[in-house]
Formats: sequence, C-alpha cells, structure tokens
Amino acid sequence: MASISSMNDLTTHANYIPEIWPGMVVEFREANLVMAGLVNRRDVDVANYGDTFYYPITSKGTAVTYAAGNRLTDNLQVDTDSVITLSINQFKMHPFHIPWNVSDQVKYDTMAINMRQAGVAIAENIDSYVHTVAIAGFTTHVNDPAGGTAQVADLALDDILTAFTTLNTSDVPTGDRAWIFHPSAYKELLSLEYFTKHDWVDNSPMTTGLIGSMLGSPVYQSTNVGTTTGGSPSETTYGNLYMHRDGIALAMQRKPEMESEYDIDTQGILGNVRTGYGAVILRADHGIVIETVND
Repeated sequence: MASISSMNDLTTHANYIPEIWPGMVVEFREANLVMAGLVNRRDVDVANYGDTFYYPITSKGTAVTYAAGNRLTDNLQVDTDSVITLSINQFKMHPFHIPWNVSDQVKYDTMAINMRQAGVAIAENIDSYVHTVAIAGFTTHVNDPAGGTAQVADLALDDILTAFTTLNTSDVPTGDRAWIFHPSAYKELLSLEYFTKHDWVDNSPMTTGLIGSMLGSPVYQSTNVGTTTGGSPSETTYGNLYMHRDGIALAMQRKPEMESEYDIDTQGILGNVRTGYGAVILRADHGIVIETVND
C-alpha cells in the first residue's frame, strides 16, 4: 500500500478533546505507574526544551581534625564531582482508530475502552524502561550465582538481609528507600518464615495478603519488573529491586497525553496517547538487584 501524503495534521486541525478522555489517561497512568513515583523526578529540568542534560554528582566528603592555630586553608578538602548525562530518547505512543459507524453506536464506551488501553500501555512502558535501567545500572546483584556456575535459587531471608545490609554499609540514607517485587517473588516473600511468625498479628501479611513495609521501607508489587538471563544452565530471572529514590533519575519531557481528531480519509476517529522521557542511574550503589526464579 502506498504511503499517504499531504495529510492534515495537528498543526492544521485543532484537537477535539472531551474532558473525560484525558481524565481517563491520567487515571490509568497513575494507577499503573510504580517506579515513576519511587525515583528522583527531574521533569522540571526538561519541561520546555533540550534533549541532553548533565547532572553533577558530588563525592562523599571526609571530616578533618581541628588543630589550634591552624588556618582553614591548611585543611582544604577536594570534593571530586562527576557528571551524569540524561538523554530524552524514549518517545512512545499508542495510536488507535475507531470507525465512524462504530463511534455512532457506542461512541463514549468505545473511546473509553481504547483510551484506557492506550494509557495502560504507555504507563507500563515507562515502568518497564525504568526497571531495565535499574537492573543494568545498579552495581550489586543478590542471589546471583558467582560466575554463572549455578542457577538462581528461590528467594531467601538472607537475600533480603544482604540487600538491606549492603545499602547500610554504603551509607545510603534510610529514608526514601523501597522494595519492588514481581508477583512471583512477592509470593515467595510471603512464604518466608519471617512473615509466617507474624500470622496472628493484626494487619500482618498473612491477615491482609499485603506487606505495608519491610525493614522500614514500603514494599511494592509490579508486573513490570524486568528480567535478566544467566546461570548454568541459562535461565531467565526477575530483577527485583531494593533502592533509594536518588539512585535513578526520571525526566518526563512530555507526560502521557491524549490527542484525537476525526479523519475524513479513514472515516473514523484517530486517537493516540504519547509520551517523551528519559531515565538514567545517578548513583550505582543506591540500589540492589535481587534475582529470583522466573517460575
């Protein structure tokens, strides 16, 4: 089929956007975003222009001993700064078409269904991408066989404690940390003896089926947890996370938004949800990847 040329676009036609439609996109976007709320948001830095941004990261300082009679300039400390580059390179959309005869009969129901699907698709893409950046960028992996000589084991209490201790040893602030597990890992988490011991406690995991927090940090469940491949024989595993907010930066230059117009050529409504964003690791020691089996 030959490509269509000389088509009217958004610069020649104003968008027809009923309030209910963009409201749906926002509603389902927020309902399906987990990672976006747990990382360092830099939206304001990229709101109006640019495709590449540089963020200075200052190294950890060291205190010096005071000695009477010495000048401050005798003990000047050099702080080594590094620069992290964040590129706005993710441009995603979810277009769809509703024929005129369908829209005449079930106009709002059909649009609602399609907008919901588009909003969820975009939200899942953002979450999945941030997970991928985290898995590839965080230095420490727990429950990952050294040298790939074995397969990843089921989640164990020691994996949780190792991740917790590792961030503590790296002097990562205890506030703004979070656990993010795939549902299969979440199930393994609930089966650990650590949680079954609290079976008779009000609001315990065994009572509500949910974990409010663990070791002082909230626990989240997400089907968008990314996967890795490794071990011997090779297997696919989930890269669950224990991380601090400042470990990753997410900059959304264009938050998920809806657009639509009637297209006379295709005799129907062309709809779309689009977004433009970028994500990058800011501090590789501010997150732990906890490998679990992809059952």
